[in-house]
Amino acid sequence: MIFYQARGFNLVQVLLVLAIFMIIASFAIPSLYQLQTGVQIDTVASEMSHNLRRAQIRALSGFNDSNWGVYWQERSYTIFAGDSFVARDQDWDEDYLITGSVLISNDLGDEIIFTKQTGEPDTAGSIILTNPANETSTVYISELGVIDLQ
Repeated sequence: MIFYQARGFNLVQVLLVLAIFMIIASFAIPSLYQLQTGVQIDTVASEMSHNLRRAQIRALSGFNDSNWGVYWQERSYTIFAGDSFVARDQDWDEDYLITGSVLISNDLGDEIIFTKQTGEPDTAGSIILTNPANETSTVYISELGVIDLQ
């Protein structure tokens, strides 16, 4: 009679390996979440500074022969043509949603207007973006219209 020796893993070995993987994953998942929220705030800040420059360049070039501005709401902002958001030409509105859980606060008020042909802002200040981990990213706008992301 020939006996064959069983090869493979028994149930205890498989469960032990699964338990080790679960312990490693429990340490990795919070770190990945923190990384995601950090990247998210950087993406929103970069997009916002790009769109502020876009409105400024449109004003500087005299596009549509008007001033250009940006209007902030709680979870979005709008690039618009006109002397104010209320008196804007709605045909030129460009709406942008703030993705994820990034919050906006600023000391500019609800809107900033870039003057036609000079591109200078009507006010200077900063826009502060904050995520749930209390990480911040700030976009500064100077009196001369310099837009700086930090």
